[in-house]
Amino acid sequence: MTAALFPLTELRCIKALVPGATINDVVITIVGGALREYLQKYDELPEKSLVAGCPISIRTDSAKGSAGNKAVFAMIDVGSQIADPVERLRSVHRIASAKKEFTHAVPAGVLIDYAQYIPGTLAGLATTTYSRVGLANRHRPLFNTIITNVPGSPEPLHFAGAQMRHYDAWGPVWDGLGIIHPVTSYCGQVTVSFDADRDQLPDPALYTECLQRSFEGLCAAAD
Repeated sequence: MTAALFPLTELRCIKALVPGATINDVVITIVGGALREYLQKYDELPEKSLVAGCPISIRTDSAKGSAGNKAVFAMIDVGSQIADPVERLRSVHRIASAKKEFTHAVPAGVLIDYAQYIPGTLAGLATTTYSRVGLANRHRPLFNTIITNVPGSPEPLHFAGAQMRHYDAWGPVWDGLGIIHPVTSYCGQVTVSFDADRDQLPDPALYTECLQRSFEGLCAAAD
């Protein structure tokens, strides 16, 4: 697992480049730029955008502050085919906004409650079978990566008198998924971590640099 850290204040300046854009849009755009540069170096950049699976919150204003997760899984183009960082952000924001409009058009209960009809044992058996028979190698992937953002504490946390300086999130990589991006925030810093299959991403240090350069490209546009 490796990670890149970005100041939240800078991300807020970047999102101001596109009216209505969110911090999540900016993070997806950074990942899109990093994937673009990394794949270009290996001469493997596809003409069409790579796709990220992203949990989207459907919590209503009246439900803010309540416990538990209320989110649906959406697939969003990361704009890896777009060279200009601001145009990439604009594209990501447009697509993400369209997904959010759909979730608001359908009652949240309909999007969430269907899960109760799938027994856990059946879901586990299906996942195991999918992996054992190698079904991931027999069809095109629905998405190329996952980007999941879980906000952390804006205030310093302590344990036994010691202050936590930093933490990285992690996520599982399974058949058909080469890289996952768990994103967290803590004390004004946003951490974009990634776990990857070493055969599909053999140079994690280079990819970390690509994340940093993608961020810097957006910062330069915001200056």
